[in-house]
Amino acid sequence: MHTTTFAGAVLDDSPRGFSCPGLNELECWGVTGEQVLTSISRSVAKNITPERELDRDCSILVGIAIVFRLAYFCVAALRCRTGKAVKKPKNGSTSTSKLAAKR
Repeated sequence: MHTTTFAGAVLDDSPRGFSCPGLNELECWGVTGEQVLTSISRSVAKNITPERELDRDCSILVGIAIVFRLAYFCVAALRCRTGKAVKKPKNGSTSTSKLAAKR
């Protein structure tokens, strides 16, 4: 991320660490990728950070997948237990033998 640079901004000693000659401060995001991400996180998208959070994000995604999988199995088990079981007819005959007898 530190090797990425953007045109239009120059590094300086300002509190932000960069400035854009001829542009409004709101239109100036930064020179480096980290400066751009920090500027965006302060103004437009509060959830964007320059820190690497891939491990945390993947852990959250796996956790959500586990919760949904457990919920799926719980619902499937409840539906299987509450359903009516198929039972043998009381008179011992089957529907196929009744059809054969009618012919």
